[in-house]
Amino acid sequence: MLYDPIKNALIIEIKDVQRAAHSIRYTIAHIRKLAKMPLRGFKHQSGPMTDSEFAESALLDLAKELGIEIGATRYGELDVRSELSNDPESKE
Repeated sequence: MLYDPIKNALIIEIKDVQRAAHSIRYTIAHIRKLAKMPLRGFKHQSGPMTDSEFAESALLDLAKELGIEIGATRYGELDVRSELSNDPESKE
């Protein structure tokens, strides 16, 4: 992303947005892995949110604020198995 102060405009390349979306999904995958939560997604449980659910929610909010359609609006909705498909320690 580049800022042009003369035109007061942002120049954003598609590859930069794609990289940001991947980074968000990759981070969600690792949060779930560390919290021993399913990578494929899960239904919302009643009761208080866990720290990992709060972290995922914040990342989904970040994507929304950046204008990136990540594929979910609530924690647990994304299937992020493909983000760790090259990770030998991933079991899902």
